[in-house]
Amino acid sequence: MDMDLLARLAGYQQRAVSGELTEDEARVWYRLVTELRRQADYYETGLIRYLRWGCDMLWKDIAKVVDVESKQGAHQRWRRMIGSRPGSGTYQQSRS
Repeated sequence: MDMDLLARLAGYQQRAVSGELTEDEARVWYRLVTELRRQADYYETGLIRYLRWGCDMLWKDIAKVVDVESKQGAHQRWRRMIGSRPGSGTYQQSRS
């Protein structure tokens, strides 16, 4: 995790609580939150891809790891994360 990014977010949070946050700082803060969300999605996608195709886990087992209630929930999360990118849902890791 990018500790500098987290520190900057915490700084903006403190400024907001104290009433000192400017409009420009709020814009920057929002962009940082958006970047953090993008990074989290990237890493979560990698984790699910690894569990499914690197470890040959079943969706019901992945559901337990990613804290959803069903194999359908885990699969839906995966589909949401990969969106409609062609070929993303059929990713197969090479086993050479």
